This record gives sequence, C-alpha cells and structure tokens, in this order.
Amino acid sequence: MSESKRAGGLARKKALTPLQRKQIAQKAGLASAKMRSKPLIKATHGTADHPLKIGNLEIPCYVLEDGTRVLTQGGVLSAMSLPNKGGSEGRTRLARFFDGQAFAPYVSEDLANSTNDPIRFRTTSGAIAYGFPAEMLVHLCEAILKARDAGLSDRYARIIAQADIIMRGLATTGIVALVDEVTGYQRDRPRDALAKIFEAFVNKEIQRWIRRFPPEFYENLFRLRGIPYSVEQGQRRPAYFGHLTNDIVYKRLAPNILEELQRVNPVDPDKGTRKSTHHQRLTNDIGINALNSHIGSVVALMAITPDGEYDQFIELLDKVKPRLNGHDAEDFRD
Repeated sequence: MSESKRAGGLARKKALTPLQRKQIAQKAGLASAKMRSKPLIKATHGTADHPLKIGNLEIPCYVLEDGTRVLTQGGVLSAMSLPNKGGSEGRTRLARFFDGQAFAPYVSEDLANSTNDPIRFRTTSGAIAYGFPAEMLVHLCEAILKARDAGLSDRYARIIAQADIIMRGLATTGIVALVDEVTGYQRDRPRDALAKIFEAFVNKEIQRWIRRFPPEFYENLFRLRGIPYSVEQGQRRPAYFGHLTNDIVYKRLAPNILEELQRVNPVDPDKGTRKSTHHQRLTNDIGINALNSHIGSVVALMAITPDGEYDQFIELLDKVKPRLNGHDAEDFRD
C-alpha cells in the first residue's frame, strides 16, 4: 500500500467518533457471525488445478451440491484486478469497490446483495472457501462497461480492460456451460436429473391394481392395427400389444422411465411374467397424473386417425409426444 493511501486510511479512521467505530466493529462482527452460522455447502465437482480459463485469466470454479456454480472469491478479485483483501464492516473488497460512486448507479440491488454475501463452501479437497455465483461475474462486467460508456476516469482503465477481456471471452459460450465443462459436471448432470425424475415418478412399493387404461385405448389400438375387436377379444390381446404400449406410453411418459420401471419390476424368469403392471409402480401423484394425461392425449390422436393407419397415428404421436431418453432429462417438464 502506498504511503498516501495509508495516510488517507488513518485520517479517515481518526475522523470517526468512538460511537461510529463501535458501530462499524459491531456490524463487522454480526456479518462474520451470520456467515459462520450458515450451513457449510459442499462442492461435488471442480478442483483447484482445473480453473476456468478466459483468455489469460484463470478462475477456480466449483459446482456445489445444490447445483450452484461458483467462482472463488479470490479468483473473481484477481480477474477484476482487485486486491484480495478483507473489507471493513465485514464486507468483501468486491462489495466495497462496487458500492463506490463510479459504479453504484449501474449495479442492481440483487447484484449488490450478492457481492455483500459470498457463499461459504467446502471444496472437493476439503478446504473451506468463499465464492460467488458464476453468473455474477458477467453482471459485474456489464456494470463496469456501462459505467465506462457513461464516462470513467483513467484510474479505472485496468478494471475496464479486464471486464472487456472477460466479456469477449464469454461471447460464444455461457459462463455456466464453461464451469460445467471444466468441473466435469456436464457428464453427471443428466444422471442427476434422471434420478430426480425417477424419484418423482416411480414408487418403491407396488400400488393396488386399478384400471388405468380405458377401453377406448385398446379398442382404437385394435382398429388401427386392423384387428376385429370385441369385449372378449379385448381381454385377450396379442402379446405384441405390450411392446406397442411400451412405445406409445412409457417411452414417451418421461425420460428413461420405461427402463427404470423394467428395472424395479423385472420379469420373473420362472413364470415369464412381471410381479405387477408397470402402472402399479408409478407414484400416486406425479406418476399417475402424468400417465392419465398422456393416455388422454393418445386416445384423442387415435380417434382422429383412420382405420388401419397405425403408422399415421405414430407420426402424429411423434410430433405431439415424442419418445424421451436420458438426454432429455435436463429439459423435461412433466
């Protein structure tokens, strides 16, 4: 620190009254206590030796157990060419800098709150670290460049240059996608999304048998396949109708849900049958509601398809309710 800055700091400190100094100390203590009282979140992905690289900048990054992508506090400060030092009143160096008159008009309330409240977490190596949501870096750079356009003095030239480097480096790739790639989270993300879908759709217990497929479903299926239908015949459906039902219903109900149902409801090798129907393994709320809604759509499409035109029906179904797989898990909404 230069002598002039040191002298300025001492002068400001001396100008404070004893009450003001006490209030600042109390506020710093409260902020520190608040930070320590928060549950310590664990990082599931990311390592210090695989930082996010933007141009010549390297910023350590992690994905936390709740899915939050974070950049370390020290990494953000370094990227912005700011000293990595603690702030007065328990606040970060980043927050104090952007609260200044030069940038305050361009920093939103949410962004200001984020800079004041870094996330305390445990890295994959076990160390305790502080970080900010990855998206915040972009918002900070936007604020800096807006302030530049409004006219900033030369004293901010270095931080403006850093913001410009970062924004140009992110011009073609989103910050979240970059963090996911660096940490390896992109490989596990679909698996995590599927696990949540299976938990919502598939019940661990076998439910009481209730008719879920209305007679119209099978009547139309017989008609579209060009097979004469009667009530008695409806009870004795061709064996391959099971494969058709899997394709029409379960492969389109939710990503990989058919595979999961087959896993929890396997065929008994001795009897050659399953212990229960697939719909008996669906959850009462999400699973069954999704099944009822899907069957309603299927029957409506069947009804408008001419006799014997099964392939035409499938073409319509592919447009309205396409087959789903694991790659669809992240974007799936039941």
